[in-house]
Amino acid sequence: TPSGQWVNATAGFSISKYTGTGSAATVGHGLGAKPDLIMVKELGDVGNWLVYHKDVGAEYYMALNDDIAKTDNNAIWNDTEPTNTVFTVGTAGDVNGDGGTFITYAWTAIPGYSAFGKYAGGGAKPFLYLGFRPKFIMIKATTSGRNWIIVDSERDPNNGDMDPLYANTSVAEQNHNALDILSNGFKIVNDGYSDYNVDADLIYAAFAEHPVKTARAK
Repeated sequence: TPSGQWVNATAGFSISKYTGTGSAATVGHGLGAKPDLIMVKELGDVGNWLVYHKDVGAEYYMALNDDIAKTDNNAIWNDTEPTNTVFTVGTAGDVNGDGGTFITYAWTAIPGYSAFGKYAGGGAKPFLYLGFRPKFIMIKATTSGRNWIIVDSERDPNNGDMDPLYANTSVAEQNHNALDILSNGFKIVNDGYSDYNVDADLIYAAFAEHPVKTARAK
């Protein structure tokens, strides 16, 4: 049970704080729907930002602060998919160290507002239909050690100049463009930057510039 929690079910987002036990346990997320994306970080110790994404699955973990590919480890999510009410943590110190305090951010997709998915790279430059114009996009190759790309239209409102930030490094924003933001999704336009279209599965998270729905579809 979380020791503290904030939930906005309309936006499909919650923040929960819990205390680790060192033994496999469940943590309530409050969303009322299965989370598509979860991030967990221990507050009082050095450790990884552990990431669950629906298209990677609970058998594996990824780390927001690292460019590693998805990694099989049942001590992270206990090989257990989240439910409408809880997600599961295993015995690993980065998600459940005994007595540690952890913060978790969880999202579930809201049509017209947020989307979480995957695409296959390495071929023709893909178009990803979202059903909305995205304001923020994050992309990561799952089967290859690549950067966590962040693109947003606040820093770069015009296509042709979508400079990425990398969540896993401290480098300044990069001066290249490989992605266009469109009215109904986004398109990879330059596969010369292999983080975007490497021959691998890539996951994404995207949030709308102007949400077109205000509640989760039932």
